[in-house]
Amino acid sequence: MKLLINPKIIYNYILPLLKITNNLLKILNNILLIIKRNYIIFFYTNLEIFIYIIIKNIFFIKKKKKILLPLKIFLNVLKNIYYNIYIYIKKFYIKLLTKYTSYKISTIKYKDYPKFKKFKKKHKLKIKIKYILYIIKYISFINYKKTEYMNGLFIKIKNHNIYFLNSNNRILVFLKKKNIINNNKTYYFFLTINAFLILKDYLNTNMNKYLNINFNSKYIEFNYNNIFIRLKYKKKKMPNYKLFYKKNKKYTLFINKNTLLASIKRISSINNCENIILKLFKNNKIIINNNNKINFFKENIIGNYKGKNIKYLINYKDLIIILNILDTLNIKFNFYKKLKFIIIKNIYLKKQLFKINILLIALNLKYSLYNENIL
Repeated sequence: MKLLINPKIIYNYILPLLKITNNLLKILNNILLIIKRNYIIFFYTNLEIFIYIIIKNIFFIKKKKKILLPLKIFLNVLKNIYYNIYIYIKKFYIKLLTKYTSYKISTIKYKDYPKFKKFKKKHKLKIKIKYILYIIKYISFINYKKTEYMNGLFIKIKNHNIYFLNSNNRILVFLKKKNIINNNKTYYFFLTINAFLILKDYLNTNMNKYLNINFNSKYIEFNYNNIFIRLKYKKKKMPNYKLFYKKNKKYTLFINKNTLLASIKRISSINNCENIILKLFKNNKIIINNNNKINFFKENIIGNYKGKNIKYLINYKDLIIILNILDTLNIKFNFYKKLKFIIIKNIYLKKQLFKINILLIALNLKYSLYNENIL
């Protein structure tokens, strides 16, 4: 097969023309600003399909024949240039989302919390991208129209720790990192689900890099590879729940993961109940109870527990999300290994039961995610 296009024409004219495509796209920025989001998605997704069809039907030879070297070089260059174009359009699409949509981050003003007006100094923190992506994966898929998660997630930064809470002030994920901010003050934010989805598109796939977060009294800013997302604050009241993280006693509890998964399946009408009642007794036994019927199991607890008999509630949706996060992390531990829970007794009574929030240290930055001793 003879090459129809002279290689000199490719090197002298076609390739330089393709190289200036990025500059042409920069000029198109101002034009595309008025195009709605759906049209932009249509634009770059169909561009990908269009180029793929052209390359497949025109340049690739279906029969097993040798392709001339100039054609190979041309295809490689075209592939690289297209990749740069695609990345550029994607970055521009994210910038457009943050500028022309109503996705905003909100602060929570509460009488016990510091006022943001006093925080004139900009504070900085870094979080590994892989942790953010894990959280986004199991927050964004929740159908918040039918559940208590509403349309967002609370973030609490205190004592160099980051807490991700749902709308009922339950901790879903806990990140521990020394020197995450310059002082020991407490900061509260409210991120909408849509804000998490923006971050998901915004972040690169390089999981080991850090996402820089800057925030002051007016905005919070995410910075990755010199691409900025700046979200302004919006007033939002704290849910009508009392704070639970005060000077309460802590109990360490280990539960067999395999038994825990089996217990969830055995509980009758699990989809119709909001909470699972767990009872912790002096004899180092734990019983899971649903609808006031002890359906199933007793589990030995490692260590000697000498406290009083305790009853507590855990939302089964939180429990399933936690287990899914652990599976996503691909933590290499066998089913007979124990999951470590930190139990914090709440400060108020509900239905004559101590409501206790379970804090699972699922993402502890002190350890490698692939270390068997992470839990």
